[in-house]
Amino acid sequence: QRVSIQFEHYYLPWQRWYDVRVYPANDGGISVFYQDITERKRIEQALEEARLELESRVQTRTAELQLANQELRELSSRLQQLQDDERRRLARELHDSVGQLLAALAMNISVVKSEAHKLSGETAKRVAENAAIVDQLSSEIRTLSHLLHPPLLDEVGLPFALHWYVEGFAERSGIAATLDMPE
Repeated sequence: QRVSIQFEHYYLPWQRWYDVRVYPANDGGISVFYQDITERKRIEQALEEARLELESRVQTRTAELQLANQELRELSSRLQQLQDDERRRLARELHDSVGQLLAALAMNISVVKSEAHKLSGETAKRVAENAAIVDQLSSEIRTLSHLLHPPLLDEVGLPFALHWYVEGFAERSGIAATLDMPE
């Protein structure tokens, strides 16, 4: 029966690696074969060091990317908050300032309209048209103000505000719309 033994050995005095193989010989002795594998070992060691360095770089880069992604999410959230704050401010300004001016204009037109019998037919017609335009403009300003930032959003929360929004859209557009929202 033949048995072979293979082992690698590093001889310190010469700093060389050898692949040594020992076989039983037919005459009852043993045969020893060895091969210098120092270069292969150096390459394997260099490859292992390169793999470890690459793995370290990948871990470092992954950590950097995760941090950058977290910062991007925070920045995006902050931007969304700023946009919401600006919409809220614009909605309030439209409702409070422009809405009040339109209400005052509507009252003035109403006074003129009440004395339309003293005006020429064409002038009375223009006053009525202006009253209709102011009413339409008031309605559009209210709608725009509510679309920019529905007051219901702050008062009753997102689910109710979404239902209100969908119902308003359906009413304004004449398009049947429903909202299917999980609890």
